[in-house]
Amino acid sequence: MTVGAQPTEDELRRLAEQGMRDEQTLPQAEQLGFEWEQEDLRQFVKNYVDNHSN
Repeated sequence: MTVGAQPTEDELRRLAEQGMRDEQTLPQAEQLGFEWEQEDLRQFVKNYVDNHSN
């Protein structure tokens, strides 16, 4: 993934498969290189991972 790029659906799925939830999601994703410029994108990613976690 390119730093600063929006995550792809496959990347979101990988985050969800790792079982991250709630407050773990965004810090872990940021460590993987995701950057969030818009609050609505942050919220979308968090909701996606929370709703698709194992």
